[in-house]
Amino acid sequence: MATGPCSTDGTIATTVPLTRAGFITKDVDSKLNYYWKNIVRNTTRFPKFPLLGNILGSVRTTFDNYQPEMPAGREKMIHSIGSVCKFDLRIPSNSPYTGLFAPGLKRGFVRMGGAMDPGDNGITPGLGIKFPRSGVPDGDIVTLFSLDIGDQWNFFGKNQSNHLMPTNAFPQSILRAKFQEATDCVFQIGLSDMASYAQDGTEFSSPKFPFKIFMVANPALKTGAGAKTIDVIQAELDAIPAGTTLYEVYACGKPAGDEMNPTSNLSACWAPFKLGDLVTSSQCTTSW
Repeated sequence: MATGPCSTDGTIATTVPLTRAGFITKDVDSKLNYYWKNIVRNTTRFPKFPLLGNILGSVRTTFDNYQPEMPAGREKMIHSIGSVCKFDLRIPSNSPYTGLFAPGLKRGFVRMGGAMDPGDNGITPGLGIKFPRSGVPDGDIVTLFSLDIGDQWNFFGKNQSNHLMPTNAFPQSILRAKFQEATDCVFQIGLSDMASYAQDGTEFSSPKFPFKIFMVANPALKTGAGAKTIDVIQAELDAIPAGTTLYEVYACGKPAGDEMNPTSNLSACWAPFKLGDLVTSSQCTTSW
């Protein structure tokens, strides 16, 4: 997933390298088919969370890699075990935003997984969301509730956002220092790139994007009812059928009050505009 350091307006400051240019130029349907074919090729989970084993590895690769898959020999440092679903997001006609936030049907993939080995108190839920686009790099975003380690077994127990509460606590400070190898904007992901190109590749020279994204989980969805293990949690995620609303997706127009706790509840989303419901369009599946 390619992100980048953000400036004061949240824009992405990296230059996009046209690696795998032949793939980037493909249309959105070809990309959707390519990814799904490889997602379901191996539906066993990755056997470990290799964060500590890779602590000396560079995270620059994560920020600069615009290839459709991981470079050969590289392991995913965090969130290495997850379930993937196709989804539809229908954005209403009165959306004030551009690109992937503009009105119309958007299609993509959501990957649901804990950040690292679950602790006694649970997992650290996070989302990776990918919108393939025709002729340009994909639009990608990651969300979390916080960097707290293992605080719940219900994956859908808390909200998610691309903005997090800053922290200097240990061991989160280790992750913060690691991310700072690649960006000064550790607790936020910029949105301007997602607003710069539509899913059909149309470019917007003056992109209009929200201050942040706020994901409200479907309260009817729960995990952790069975045994408290990563395999049971993944099985519960995999049981989610097509046509299920996972999250309500809100665009927050401006900062609101105390942004030191940006994922607490919807009151932390000022001038909220509902972009739509993130609805699965496939069965969810664990994937290597």
